[in-house]
Amino acid sequence: MRIAHVSIVHKPLDIRIFQKECRTLAAAGHEVHLLISDPPSAEIDGVRFHAIPGLGGVNYFWRALRRLPTAYRRARAVDASVYHLHDPHLIPLGLLLKRTGAVVVYDAHEDSPRQAVSIYADRPLTGRAHAVVWSVLEWLARRRFDAFVAATPRILERFPEARSVVVHNFPLAEEFCHPSLDGARLPQGEREHTVVYVGGITAVRCIREMVDMLELVPAALGARLVLMREFSKERPELEVEVRAKRGWERVEYLGYRSRGEVVEQLAKARIGLVLMYPLPNHVEAMPNKMWEYMAAGLPIIASNFPYWEGILSRAGCGLVVDPKDPREIAEAVEHLLRYPDEAEAMGRRGREAYEQRYNWAPEGERLVGVYRDLAARLESEARAS
Repeated sequence: MRIAHVSIVHKPLDIRIFQKECRTLAAAGHEVHLLISDPPSAEIDGVRFHAIPGLGGVNYFWRALRRLPTAYRRARAVDASVYHLHDPHLIPLGLLLKRTGAVVVYDAHEDSPRQAVSIYADRPLTGRAHAVVWSVLEWLARRRFDAFVAATPRILERFPEARSVVVHNFPLAEEFCHPSLDGARLPQGEREHTVVYVGGITAVRCIREMVDMLELVPAALGARLVLMREFSKERPELEVEVRAKRGWERVEYLGYRSRGEVVEQLAKARIGLVLMYPLPNHVEAMPNKMWEYMAAGLPIIASNFPYWEGILSRAGCGLVVDPKDPREIAEAVEHLLRYPDEAEAMGRRGREAYEQRYNWAPEGERLVGVYRDLAARLESEARAS
C-alpha cells in the first residue's frame, strides 16, 4: 500500500512521525512517503521524502490556509492510497483529498482544543478562539475521515470508537540499547549530580521553577540542571528573564540535540524532570520524556497530577511534587541525591516497566493493524466495483 504521511508543523525526522510510524510501516512492507518541510534529500530506511511548505514560527491557522493549495498539489502528486495527517491544521487538506476519493487517517498527537487553552493560558480569549477552530475542524474530520490514531486514551475519547485506536508514543527499543544503559552503566552513587530535562522550554513547562529550584538545593550537593531542547521562539522575553536568575549559573543549556546525544546524556544523569502546570491539556497527557526517563533507568520527579502519580506509583519509579513550588521540587531533588540506593531502585523499576509495557513494539503492531484493516477494506471495495 502506498501511504503518504503529511505534516507542516513537525521536524523532518520527528520521533513519532518518522522514527516510529513511517519506519514501522516501511518495515512492514508498505511504500511510505513523508511530505514535510526541509526534508532530507535521500530516502531513509525505506521512507521517501517530499518537500512541503511548513508553518514556521507561530502556528496560526490562517498561515496553514495560505499553504493549502501547494500542500494539496504535492499530496496529490504522490497519488497515495492513504493520506495520514499529523496536524489539525491539515484537516482542510484531508477534506479536499476525501473529495477525490482518497482514504484519510488523522493522527491526533494532542487534544488540540485543550492544548490551545493551555498554550494561551495568559491570553484566554485567544486560547478559546483557537479551541473553537480546532473543535470545528475535528467535528468535520469525525464526519468524513476513515480512521483516527490517538496518542493517549484521553485523546481517543474525541473520536468515533469504531474507527479509532490508541498508538502511544512509547520509546523505541533500539534507541535505549546504548551500552551505558545496561548493566555497564554507572551506579547512581558514582554519577555526577545532574538533573536532566528534555523537552520544550516554556513557562507552563516550569522553566522558572526548575531554575529557582537550583538555588534551594544545598550547594554542597553540587546539583546541576541539564536542559536539552530550546526556548520557545514565541516568547523571547522568557529566555532573557530565566538567564538572569541566580540559579542559571548551575544550568548547562545544550539546546537541541540528536537522539543519540539525548540518550547519552540520560545515561549520565541522576534524575529526570517532567514538570508542567496543571492546565487542561497537561493533567492527563503522556509526555515522551516520562517514558524515555524510564527507558534510561532514571528516577523521575513529576507534577503531582493524579494520572501521573498513578503511573509512577504503579511502577515505583519516581516522586511527585507541586510543579509551581520550587522548594518542593528542590526537596525531591535533594532526597534522591542524598539516597542514591533508593534512586537506583526507582530507576531499575522504571526500566523494568518500560521493558514490560511502555515500549514501542506493541504500539507499532497496533499501527500496522490499522493499515491491514484499511487494505482489506480497499480490496473489498475494489472487488465490489
